[in-house]
Amino acid sequence: MPHRRVPTARVPGRGPQARRLRVSADIPVGYTRLLRTNTNFRNLWLGEVVSQLGDWFNFIASTTMIATLTGSGVAVGGLFAVRAVAPLLISPIAGVLADRFDRRRILLVCDISRIFVVLGFLFVRDPSHVWLLYLLTAVQLAFGGVFFTTKRAITPDIVGEAEIGTANTISSASWSVMLAFGAAAGGFVSGAFGVYTAFTIDAVTFVLGALIVSRIRYAVPDEIRQADPISLRRLHEPYLEGLRYVFQRPEMVAIAFLKPALLLTMSSGY
Repeated sequence: MPHRRVPTARVPGRGPQARRLRVSADIPVGYTRLLRTNTNFRNLWLGEVVSQLGDWFNFIASTTMIATLTGSGVAVGGLFAVRAVAPLLISPIAGVLADRFDRRRILLVCDISRIFVVLGFLFVRDPSHVWLLYLLTAVQLAFGGVFFTTKRAITPDIVGEAEIGTANTISSASWSVMLAFGAAAGGFVSGAFGVYTAFTIDAVTFVLGALIVSRIRYAVPDEIRQADPISLRRLHEPYLEGLRYVFQRPEMVAIAFLKPALLLTMSSGY
């Protein structure tokens, strides 16, 4: 049989990012192969996993803290509301930032900033400090929203066409695993050693996450380097443009409202 040349997928960028992947663009790459051969994605994934571990430590610790300090179900509900609203409010800006600035740098800024934010929880000591707990939670979740959006945006920059599906699957599965493991570990540490130990561990995870993400070799794509400068007053314009694009396509509207509808249905059971 004549030899058939296997199509290749090229990773955008220079240096290690521009390596040629001898894989078919039609055949997904295996999970272990992707993590073994694509150093950039491996570092992105490890940094995300470590940060997610800290997030669940923080969730358990902050919930335990506010329940202990106030003994109020309303106060606990307020914490959940803050955790839900903060990422929602930041999402319009997060997408614009990820489309116009160095994505690797954004990830680093988010991790480093969350180190100091999480350490602020150590100063919450009595019921009069509950407002500080709410504020710190909002800021932390805002940085988390920017991190998540940017991580989704940078993934296609560091993987090939044949890897993108596998990369997304790994990230989704990792979130589910860390939900179970991180919440259990956070509960154990908070119960056995106290919530302040859990907050300290959370801060350490962001240190580790920043160190791992800093190892990503990333060339800023041309569309970002050549993007027109945008002022703070005009940050909302690309977001509104995106909304118009979505609402002009019924199938995208259905997809956009699918998850909120599902969560609303599930919330009735809690």
